[in-house]
Amino acid sequence: MGFKIVAGRAKTGKSTYIYDEINKEISNGSKNNLLLVVPEQMTYQSEYEVIDRISSSGIMSLEVLSFKRLGYKVFEEVGGLKVQEINRYGKIMLLKKIFEENKDKLKLFKKASRQEGFLREFDSLISELKQNMVSEEFLEQILKHKVTENDNHLLNSKLEDILTIYSEINKHTKDRFFDEEDKMDLFISAVAKSKFVRNSIIWIDGFESFNGQRLKLIKELVKYAVSVTVTLNIDPACINSLQSIDDWEAFKTVHETFKSLTDEDVSFEIEALNEHAFAEEIKIVEKSMFSLKDEKFSILTDKVQLRSSLNPYTETEKTALEIICLVRDQGYRWKDIGVAVGDMDTYSINVKKVFTQFEIPFFLDMKRDIMGNPLTKFILSLFDMFIYNFKHDSVFEFLKTGFSVLNYDEVSKLENFALQYGIEGEKWFRAFRFKCDGIEYFNSLREKFTSGMKEAKTQFKKLDNAMDITLFLFDFLDKFNVQEKIERQVNVFKKSNLYELSSENAQVWNYVVEILEQIILTGGNMEINPSDYRKMIEAGFREVKISIIPPTLDKVTVGETDKISVKSYKALFILGANEGKLDSRSSESGLLLNDEREILAASGMKAINNADYYMYREKHMLYKLFSSAGERLYLSYAMGTSEGKSLQPSMYTERLKSLFTGIKEKSDLSDTWELDNVSSVGGTVDTLVSKLRDFSESGEITDVWKNVYAWYEENDENTINIIKLGLLYENRAENINKENLEKIYQMPVTMSVSRLESFAACPFKFFMENIIKPQPRIVQKVEFYDIGNIYHQAVERFTNEIISSNIDIDTMDEEMARKISCVCTENILAEGEMDYIALDANERNKYMKEKIKRLVNRAADTIIKQLQRGSFRPKFTELSIGDKDGNIFVEPVEIKIDNDLSIYFQGRIDRVDTFEKEQKTYVNIIDYKSSYKDIDLSDAVQGLQLQLLVYMSAIMKNGEKLFASKPEIGGAYYFLIDDPLVDGDVVLESTPQDLIFNKLSLKGYVLEDSEIITGMDNEIGDKKASDIIPVTFNKDGSTSKSSKTLTDKEFKALLSKTDSVAKDIAGKILAGNIGINPYRKESGDKVPCSFCDFRGVCQFDPSSDKNSYRKIKKLKKDEIMLEIMKEGEPDEI
Repeated sequence: MGFKIVAGRAKTGKSTYIYDEINKEISNGSKNNLLLVVPEQMTYQSEYEVIDRISSSGIMSLEVLSFKRLGYKVFEEVGGLKVQEINRYGKIMLLKKIFEENKDKLKLFKKASRQEGFLREFDSLISELKQNMVSEEFLEQILKHKVTENDNHLLNSKLEDILTIYSEINKHTKDRFFDEEDKMDLFISAVAKSKFVRNSIIWIDGFESFNGQRLKLIKELVKYAVSVTVTLNIDPACINSLQSIDDWEAFKTVHETFKSLTDEDVSFEIEALNEHAFAEEIKIVEKSMFSLKDEKFSILTDKVQLRSSLNPYTETEKTALEIICLVRDQGYRWKDIGVAVGDMDTYSINVKKVFTQFEIPFFLDMKRDIMGNPLTKFILSLFDMFIYNFKHDSVFEFLKTGFSVLNYDEVSKLENFALQYGIEGEKWFRAFRFKCDGIEYFNSLREKFTSGMKEAKTQFKKLDNAMDITLFLFDFLDKFNVQEKIERQVNVFKKSNLYELSSENAQVWNYVVEILEQIILTGGNMEINPSDYRKMIEAGFREVKISIIPPTLDKVTVGETDKISVKSYKALFILGANEGKLDSRSSESGLLLNDEREILAASGMKAINNADYYMYREKHMLYKLFSSAGERLYLSYAMGTSEGKSLQPSMYTERLKSLFTGIKEKSDLSDTWELDNVSSVGGTVDTLVSKLRDFSESGEITDVWKNVYAWYEENDENTINIIKLGLLYENRAENINKENLEKIYQMPVTMSVSRLESFAACPFKFFMENIIKPQPRIVQKVEFYDIGNIYHQAVERFTNEIISSNIDIDTMDEEMARKISCVCTENILAEGEMDYIALDANERNKYMKEKIKRLVNRAADTIIKQLQRGSFRPKFTELSIGDKDGNIFVEPVEIKIDNDLSIYFQGRIDRVDTFEKEQKTYVNIIDYKSSYKDIDLSDAVQGLQLQLLVYMSAIMKNGEKLFASKPEIGGAYYFLIDDPLVDGDVVLESTPQDLIFNKLSLKGYVLEDSEIITGMDNEIGDKKASDIIPVTFNKDGSTSKSSKTLTDKEFKALLSKTDSVAKDIAGKILAGNIGINPYRKESGDKVPCSFCDFRGVCQFDPSSDKNSYRKIKKLKKDEIMLEIMKEGEPDEI
């Protein structure tokens, strides 16, 4: 029978030649079957081109097929498919079973088979062997006679394991299943019996190479078909001698294909095509881009362009502008333009955003995975619910898929409820009994969700084989009417013109069912637990890639570099021409390393592909890519990623510059032609805004942008108004007006000191926290501040117990202190003053509960030891300032803002200790902290740390009735509740307990008075340094400069200053100041924004000239005291 090879370089009309032959056969009324065989991904495009190019009105005798579809036509005629087909996923299932059954026989792959992706790689290797007709007998011979001579023990072990599994696969599939490769063997053997083939004229187009099976099939078709024509993308001049042309490397893989097709005694005819259909400049690229000669052309042209961009996003923007220009100014159709990208993961996101903004219709020619599809999420989360006993995440992943019995609004409300009350696990199967609004409603939602779930959960635990688990899953899909809901959703997408989503969802159901059917087919009786089954189906879902047919033809096609070249375009843009992206240089060796493949090839296994094959294949792919441009070629690369990491250009960018000596590489920074940036209504806005911003700073703007602005004013008033708002926008918060202030602050105005500190940090933060008060979603978990509150309550309860029980502190020992603290802690946790249920919710929280007990014990022990070393004794705990609900309180501090307005400060002091001396009562105030804190005088006089000092002032002014005599200042301290670590490897005089005691010393300021100091620590005289208060003595008995002491006069001046600062801040609050004005200390990077919950609200941007931090100096103690003492005598304190 006739066999013809049509050989020609790119754009020489090979497909056109075939279409002409087909047209001729149809015109002559041929009675033969006319078959055009193309790659699977080209069938749609080829059908379109055939219809478009063939002049005859009747083409019913022509079929456009893939090899797979041609095989089915032959099987329909002659039969032969007597057993069931196993697909790729079914093979992976079968491989898993075989590996488990034969793990003791394996030398190298015993453990590797459990690694993610290994079974997929092994399946690919088996397919490669079968496609190239490498039998297990051949492998045995290679292993026995050839490879051992190379003394390659690793390869020997690999081959032995491969042979073991290969043999087992054949045993399991023989007379039961067939896969793609087995089907191809059956197809080859069926050709001779097919009358359909004998009456067919076959054209094979679009292939660059054929594996062993397809080569054998083509030769069978040549024997029996009327005629067979194969097109090859190769220079006819190199058919007889590959290296007779300068760019032979681009054709090496095709030349190997030619030799394989003609290596037997088969007569063939060669039709050599040499006429190119390129523009002159593109012809140079096609002919010389891959040439080994250093060719140069001085031609000046704009039809071949090279561009560098700052990052992939700006690169995509410039591409969009060029596309707009081609369509608007050059008369191109959208479908005439192709965009090839080197990295689809990066560029697909940019293309979607930019092309949509520029109103460019486009089709992303990429396969979609289904891991984010609601159906796969439904199935996987269903397994997760049962496996992990209805944990929160799995439950709401399941409910949010849209297939559950609850609607979106019900799921959202139920999730908030579940988070607030810690609903998970068995709690879903018990009625909710919380005291809250709407409890009946939430119980009804719970019942709808859990209906039948408990029984299913019990059944699920008993499942132990693939068949039962699969049937269990099918029952659930049926129970929730999943297929019906998907069909409804598909129709909704169609009506909304969302054709891609419609096509994707329509295919997902079929893929999922196919995977489940394959599980039953190949491993129905296989013993497997649900957890492993879930991993298997997830692996199957990850394998699925969905192809979408473009819903309309007139769109810009965007695809990966190895996919886009199946079609020709008038203008081709290649984006991401970066090293490692455009030229990937990957060997794709798989389980067999390249040197191992070389050994096998040398041993007679010629069909195994090595690194050279993949390198030459890539060169040919890139040749096809560059040749896909008919009139214009645009090559661009990014100089860096969007994160700022530098990128290198591909070697092909340098090659292009070398070919065209006059080419000028464009750059984002060097563009000067203004009209290039004027494109669509949406695409021009960003540039217009940038030009107007420049104008506001420099006062200069070109006529082009004046005209653009005028056009928007006339045609798009809404956009202009938004631009004006943006340009004039200053990130400032206006003061609250008087009318609203009167609603917010009811007379008399009371306020805690901590609010003043919040305002001093940032007025807007104060506004959000105390006036707007946005509430986060309530989640039942133990937060840091929850633990801090428990510490506070337990330690306060301990101190109060000592006071109320009149316990003699001097006689208390560690055991007694710990007994009292343990009882106090247990009571706090049991009383439920806070929601402490969460402390028993999981192992982490149970550990935190034990930690609370340990830290409270340590705090109790430390408090007693500190008190035993001095004369001060606890007088009050939780002493109220201003709150008259209790029996014991201090009158609130009144700060007069003006004659008509006062503000009263309220608060609570954790502990008040007193010491009687010479008919005077000296007072210490102590605040408990769960993290380190000390009094910073610089922060205090600038409003950031007022609390202790304002409280001390309140006691000095209003606390006389609480004490036997007028109170005097003793000290103000922070007490750290902690159980610190010490370095046990360091040999010191002190014991570890002494070091811990020292780390828990009080932090703050003490009165500069020797009796008060020794009243805090009676051992300081011997040690010269206290481990209770921050004081050390010099040799002469005076306090050292590093000691944190203040004289009575200094202390009172400081309190007067902080009262004044508090007054100033209160005045600003009552004036309605809510400015976005956070502080920043000159020393260090500390800013209140770091942990602020409202950063997304205020949009403070320190990089903008309209936002700046309020600078705070770090003031030294000496200069602070000098300044405040200059201010005159303090108020009466």
